[in-house]
Amino acid sequence: MISDKLENSHIYGLGKRFDIAFDYLKNTNLHNLPTGKYEILGTDVFAMINEYETKDSELIKWEAHRTYADIQVVILGRETIGFSGLEQMSEIDKYDLEKDLIFFNGSGNYLIVKPEHFVVFFPHDAHKPGIKVDQPQKIKKIVVKVRV
Repeated sequence: MISDKLENSHIYGLGKRFDIAFDYLKNTNLHNLPTGKYEILGTDVFAMINEYETKDSELIKWEAHRTYADIQVVILGRETIGFSGLEQMSEIDKYDLEKDLIFFNGSGNYLIVKPEHFVVFFPHDAHKPGIKVDQPQKIKKIVVKVRV
C-alpha cells in the first residue's frame, strides 16, 4: 500500500502502466467527469468514477483483487479507508474472477483520504473504502485499475 500526494506519484517508479495511470490522474479534469468507466490503456489501465455516501465501518466489507492494483483518489469530500495485509484476513466469499474481487473479515489500520492524495492497493493488500470520517457525506472518487 502506498499513500501520498498526487504530485509525488512520480517518485515511486512502479512501471509504465502506473506512469500512464498517474499521468491520466494529473492531466484530466476529474471534477468534470461523470460517473462511469473510462478506458485509458485497454484492459490494462482503466478508470471508474463513482459517487456515493460514506458509511459506518461495520457496513463495509474488506476486499482485495488478484489481477489489478487500485489507485484510489477522492475528488470531492473525504473518506476513511481501511488497509491491511491479506494475512490478517479470512475469506468470506469465493473469488469472483469476472469482477476481480474477493471479500474478507479481518482487521487493519485506517487513514483519511482527501482530494489531491492517492492510495495504491496491490493484490497483497486488503482494503475497506467508503467509511465516513465524522459523519456520512457524499463522495466523488476515481479508482484507476492497473493490471499487475
